[in-house]
Amino acid sequence: MLRERVLSAAVFVPIMVAAFYLGGAAFYVFLGVMAFLGGLEYREMLRKKDVEIHGAFPFLVAVVATSSAARHPGAIIVALVGAAMIVLVLGLWQGGFASAGGGLAGLVYLGAFSALLGVLRGTSGGREWAFLVLGATWATDVVAYFVGSLAGKRRIAPGISPGKTWEGAVSGVIAASGAAYGLSRLWGMDPLFALMAGALLGVAAELGDLVESALKRFAGVKDSGKIIPGHGGVLDRFDSLLFSGATGLFLFLLYRILILGRIR
Repeated sequence: MLRERVLSAAVFVPIMVAAFYLGGAAFYVFLGVMAFLGGLEYREMLRKKDVEIHGAFPFLVAVVATSSAARHPGAIIVALVGAAMIVLVLGLWQGGFASAGGGLAGLVYLGAFSALLGVLRGTSGGREWAFLVLGATWATDVVAYFVGSLAGKRRIAPGISPGKTWEGAVSGVIAASGAAYGLSRLWGMDPLFALMAGALLGVAAELGDLVESALKRFAGVKDSGKIIPGHGGVLDRFDSLLFSGATGLFLFLLYRILILGRIR
């Protein structure tokens, strides 16, 4: 399993890094594809609990996610409201309130949160902040996984994810803070703010992981999909970034107000 995880990462990581670095069309195509595939997995998981979501759902999720390419909040709001109305009508027509509610929740979870990451990358200075989010998230995932596997004893939420421990979680947050600090030194960011931001990004990443674990537990599946050997589905790899990306946008705006505003 570890060998498969490493080999898959060797393919997936360069693609993701290239998309984040290039920005523009490359990034938003990547974001749209991830949102679409995540929508497929989400729909299939809910189907296992007899909650049918219309086949248009993954496309609508991708539309909301890529609406951030317009770099205007109004575009995201229009896309989200329009997609929500379609999901609501199709859900009520196809499967009742459960389908409509599941579709709306998924639209926000996958579409809106992805769009917030897209907003962050599209802003001036967004490349550095997007990599800060990416680095902190990966540091959290990797360190929490290995420390939890080797030394984890106290479980966080055994009813949701038996493998997650407090030892792994705390180590992951510390690693995220360290990664953010290191990256801040490369880009001239305020180091103290970076340490705090990294810790918050680590917490957000672990929260995103727990939310997806709860969804999988509800559906009765081990992985969200099988598209990435050794890792599972797209949601299994993208879940943490959904929450840390949204948190990163908030921290970016806070940084502009507290730090850059003070400097000017």
